[in-house]
Amino acid sequence: MTLNLGLRYEMVTGVSEAHNQFISNLRNFITDVDPALGAPFIQNPTLRNFEPRIGFAWDPFHDGKTSIRGAFGIFDILPLISQFFTTTTSTFPYVKQFNVGKLKQGDFPTKISTLVNSGTANSVVYSTYQFNPPRNYVMVWNLNIQRQLSRSTTLTVGYVGNHGVHMFDRSDDANTVLPTSYVNGMPLWPNPGGSGIQEANPNINGPIQLSYWAGDALYDALQATLSKRFSHGFQAQGSFTWGKNIDTGSATSIPDPYTNSLAGNFWFCTTCRRGLSDFNIAKTLTMNFIWDVPTPNNWGSVVSHILGGWEVGGILTAHTGVPVTPLMGGDPLGQLNTVSQDVPDRVPGCSATNPGNVDHYINLNCFSLPVATPAIAAQCQTFGFVPHDLTKTPDPFNPGIAGTCANLYGNAGRNSIVGPGLLGLDSSLFKNNYIKKFSETFNIQFRAEFFNIINHANFETPINSNTLFGENGAPQNGAGSLDTLATRPREIQFGLKLIW
Repeated sequence: MTLNLGLRYEMVTGVSEAHNQFISNLRNFITDVDPALGAPFIQNPTLRNFEPRIGFAWDPFHDGKTSIRGAFGIFDILPLISQFFTTTTSTFPYVKQFNVGKLKQGDFPTKISTLVNSGTANSVVYSTYQFNPPRNYVMVWNLNIQRQLSRSTTLTVGYVGNHGVHMFDRSDDANTVLPTSYVNGMPLWPNPGGSGIQEANPNINGPIQLSYWAGDALYDALQATLSKRFSHGFQAQGSFTWGKNIDTGSATSIPDPYTNSLAGNFWFCTTCRRGLSDFNIAKTLTMNFIWDVPTPNNWGSVVSHILGGWEVGGILTAHTGVPVTPLMGGDPLGQLNTVSQDVPDRVPGCSATNPGNVDHYINLNCFSLPVATPAIAAQCQTFGFVPHDLTKTPDPFNPGIAGTCANLYGNAGRNSIVGPGLLGLDSSLFKNNYIKKFSETFNIQFRAEFFNIINHANFETPINSNTLFGENGAPQNGAGSLDTLATRPREIQFGLKLIW
């Protein structure tokens, strides 16, 4: 038994600027009228970052063939400059960003230049960081068993997991109209959208880029690896991972670092944000082999040089797809911000995808427009809105749909659709020509490499067609189709490599 104990202390200093200028922050983004200029940019959350770790390795049978290992540790995610540079270098009043929409022919550049030259504060982009952030850390653990099955075969099976606490998240525009109530965890907005309701900060009529530490993340996975060294220069390895990533946002230095990310996750609704991570892949299988083709000793030096030295390799990769969020177009909830979002309702017991169907990969029959029920309408009356007659009066905001007193955020959820998986086989054929006249390792290697040798069509997750309904509830043309390849068709390349 080997036991390791450790304690690490890790801290960083806060964001500063040489002249105590050129950094600004809306420290209380709900109420501030003007940003605070200069240091401190945020309070330092790292001063008490003590990180304990423990690990062990155990040979239970004392024969050197079985090893049981486990570990637990706390690892801090320090607020480094990568989390700040996209906004601290472009913050009002030192830098003026403007969002201008619904331009007509002739508005550019006249309308743009007029807006910029006027310095209208209500139209510029502000940024805000949580001024008193909590400590952001991840608890990581693992347990695995490794067993030597034979002299040339080793099997490893393990469980790994982690839990992120106070994770960093962002929104491109947090200055949105807030919901007035929640029903079954889903927020409601008044109908028609934005009617008489102010945005989160009524003092600033423009976008506010929000960065905050109020998320969480979970990961659990089963991992297995089998390694085999065969005779005659052949060896192979296979590994399988079955895991799940769940978080409340996968933001980094920007809110939408992946093509399937959302730029306007609801900072005020944890339930709405929680879902599969943008990078989640549930199952991954990888297998590879290398074979140094033996060269008989009785061939003679010339024949061995010509016919020997061959090497064959291959890699098989198969994994399930990454997720995507079903969306509704426009601003049906009346959020009145630059990154408004809404999702439909999910029909219970219905399969959301049609695997193999390129034109209709997402099954639109499994989604419907979120409509308030009579019970929800009754709750709407409690905060001053008169419900429509659910049986007779159509909703003027969504013609043809049973009336509601409020706009309901759907229950389909973030990243609730999993895209198509991927299957790929790459192969290689090498001819090694060692010239020992120069050195023992001097090698002129001819290479033939085959990528996606089976020419399998792997489609990208439908990130271009995940808007299923328009603002008026009409299905979108091409919704749910697959239109982009994730891998290229078969490619073959030849090369010459000099190794010494």
